[in-house]
Amino acid sequence: AQQANIWHDDTTDGDDIETLLLEAGTLLLEQTVTDADGDSDTAAFDLGAAGAFTIEDDGPEIAPQSFGSIQDGQTSSDISLESLFGTDGAGGITFDASINGTAVTQDGQQVLLDGEALTWSLSGDVLTATTASNVDAVTITLNEADGDYDISVAEGTFYLEGDRETFDIASLSGSNAEAWAAQTDGIDILIVSEGTSTNTSSAGGVGYVGAGSNWIDSGTSESTTFYFVTIQHRLAESGLLAA
Repeated sequence: AQQANIWHDDTTDGDDIETLLLEAGTLLLEQTVTDADGDSDTAAFDLGAAGAFTIEDDGPEIAPQSFGSIQDGQTSSDISLESLFGTDGAGGITFDASINGTAVTQDGQQVLLDGEALTWSLSGDVLTATTASNVDAVTITLNEADGDYDISVAEGTFYLEGDRETFDIASLSGSNAEAWAAQTDGIDILIVSEGTSTNTSSAGGVGYVGAGSNWIDSGTSESTTFYFVTIQHRLAESGLLAA
């Protein structure tokens, strides 16, 4: 007897079914019935021509374990890919090439690091979420031989585009105080100038906040951003990997 895997044409279907078809008369199943006095009758069924045998592909499976949550500036290593190649034997594990150049999103919202949008960049077994200024925010490395992956996260503040809040300070009245407070959508912001006073002004119909009578020069602008977010990404649910 010989045993070997057959070739399945549809590489997009891990359960692809192939049917054994042979020329008529090549593979017959014959059955003979004989009674008590020796009379007999024989019938044959053509297994090959009828396509009686089908073989289902034993395709690969991959379900990477989640790294759970990870803080900025940290690395998590040797996270199992939970990969099974089936009876066809090992081939390879790769990232889905279509991810290259696409935006890093969570629940449809752009992910940012310190105010810069992140984009996926793929190079071989390394997938990186980078900013426009070429800061590597998240790096995921496949260790194909070991069947696992590593992830490292840069230091900084990760947040979603939809998490931005704008404070309207256009209606400020002039004052010098130890602190200035604002609130929007239940978020409280308290600005304190260490060692001096906090100044507010509505000059020109535009709100300003300064410290110690220091202001931004006319015709220029500046912004202050406060981040209050927690973000978690699950590689197992992202569809980034293909076996």
